[in-house]
Amino acid sequence: MEEEEEINKIEKEEEEEEEIKKEEIEEEEPEQEEIEEKIKEEIEEKIKEEIEEKEIEEIE
Repeated sequence: MEEEEEINKIEKEEEEEEEIKKEEIEEEEPEQEEIEEKIKEEIEEKIKEEIEEKEIEEIE
């Protein structure tokens, strides 16, 4: 009987750890999305600057 209780205790702890990991991953996802969006915006801005520079060079 004690062995079964110990097994149940271990299983419960493992389930709790999995839940904690799942929550951590869910918390990180929005941060990752924000980072990706920021990178995308920076790339778009850089492309716009390069296009403007090329247009200026063509005019000269």
